[in-house]
Amino acid sequence: MPPSSGSARAGLAGDVRLRPAVEIMIAAWPCAALTCTGTGGVGGRERLGRLLDETFAAVPGGINLAI
Repeated sequence: MPPSSGSARAGLAGDVRLRPAVEIMIAAWPCAALTCTGTGGVGGRERLGRLLDETFAAVPGGINLAI
């Protein structure tokens, strides 16, 4: 029996929402990292973790942003 993919196990195989969700989450990393490095990395990994949390929390508002 071939191994199943994570998306199939999660019931998301073929779900068009999966790819944009992954792309958005991947895009959040450089946003947080650039903010962190823009201040010289002050706060280290702990601050980067907080910035990631803040960035991920801002995703829904960014999706609904009307421009």
